[in-house]
Amino acid sequence: MAQPVPPFPIAEAQLVSLFMQSIAFGVHLVVFSICLHRWFCRSQLPGFHTSPWPWVVVATVLFAIGMADVSLNLHNNLVAFAIHRSQNGPNFQLRNVSGWVNVVRVSFLYSDSSYALNQFQLRRRCASRTDYCPMPLL
Repeated sequence: MAQPVPPFPIAEAQLVSLFMQSIAFGVHLVVFSICLHRWFCRSQLPGFHTSPWPWVVVATVLFAIGMADVSLNLHNNLVAFAIHRSQNGPNFQLRNVSGWVNVVRVSFLYSDSSYALNQFQLRRRCASRTDYCPMPLL
């Protein structure tokens, strides 16, 4: 008979999530900087008279949301492990799901996913048309 899997405590889960999020954000940072460089260099080439500004705004907003989420996760871990010293340990602080950090992170997740879904639906709707499809306002 197989041994039961021991529970994964929330303190360890938060540390693993911060580590994985930092790696993914590092990749995002490199790709974001390469994309910005290519957008601005390509817009100056002859024959490429398209304006990248709507997509630069979208990419920058999504990058800012990702940066804020990683920063809030780091703040949450610092408060739990370094600042908040109690007898209950970091698990007590990390289980507080109604704290302002967790509320802001969930609202970022909701706004990020709903914005990406709206962009997908707009592109899909406008793909069949030949007329100009404007970029929606943030």
